[in-house]
Amino acid sequence: MKDYIVYISERLQFPPAAAEEYASAYGRIFACRKAVKLFEKCVSDYENTDYADFEDLDAAAGRIEAETGVHRFTVSMLLMLAFTRHLKELYAARRLDDGMYFDILQDLRCKNNECFQLHGVYGSFVMKWELKIFNILLFCFGRLQFEPKPLENDVVTSVGVIKGGAPAVSIHIPSNGRLDIGLCGDSVKCARAFFGADTVFYCNSWLLFPANREIITPPSNILKFMDLFETVSCAESRADLWRIFAVNDTDNFEALPEDTSLRRDFKRRLLCGGSVGVGLGILKRGVGV
Repeated sequence: MKDYIVYISERLQFPPAAAEEYASAYGRIFACRKAVKLFEKCVSDYENTDYADFEDLDAAAGRIEAETGVHRFTVSMLLMLAFTRHLKELYAARRLDDGMYFDILQDLRCKNNECFQLHGVYGSFVMKWELKIFNILLFCFGRLQFEPKPLENDVVTSVGVIKGGAPAVSIHIPSNGRLDIGLCGDSVKCARAFFGADTVFYCNSWLLFPANREIITPPSNILKFMDLFETVSCAESRADLWRIFAVNDTDNFEALPEDTSLRRDFKRRLLCGGSVGVGLGILKRGVGV
């Protein structure tokens, strides 16, 4: 298992220091009889049931941490790296190609990097979200991720009403480099072919907050991304500021980093008392066609 964890972390282009830490952490788990037995049970349960249960895995990560001192965030990522081997078999059984498999696994690297930025630990602090990958509830085509998920409420658009509960697909944007609009269009084109040309796609994100047009200095890929959607609702919220600034404490506006133009724009907005938030947008029908 250790050799496989080293292989997959390198294959997914984890930072070398992270790959080394995972190899070392697994070695510490392997040296503890109770911990390795529990770790292997988690892996075999997933392989036998094709289902990863968050409550069970989170409890197991806590117990392994107590036995070995390996941080539970690191244990969480180690478990998911181990799960990738069986996930490949599940993809093959569903005739989902290797491109889709490796595209979705890039999210593990993204979450690893976010965990290190925010907590100083290699691992994942959002295992509950990541397990959607292993339960095949989340798909990826290149730059964007897609989650089949009905809209909760009726949505009024310029071309009619979309009823709440109707089949739809939520678009997610992993922190995987530049938000290249051409790549986004390619992703949507693949998703339309996969889910169906008439599928309703939507996105609920800080990227779609209407006031971003006042906040962000053009030219900006975020502003171009906003143009792909018809924003139908919005709400003020600071919950996603950590995504912009890559820090845990976003309450002290003066201390927020300003090393990119985006961070400078948002810091300026916050310091002058302006609002930030999230927007719900429906993907325009011509995108990706």
